Amino acid sequence: MRSLIRRKAPTSVKADPAPSRWAWRMQRLMLTPGFRLMLRAGVPFA
Repeated sequence: MRSLIRRKAPTSVKADPAPSRWAWRMQRLMLTPGFRLMLRAGVPFA
């Protein structure tokens, strides 16, 4: 028989606050001047 009282899931597992590897790489790439120049000038040109 199932209990009528709902139990909360254990909160010992917390989400990792660090960004994913893909997000970290994109952040680092956006910091490079050459990549930003390509986005500003190259993408509209293409």
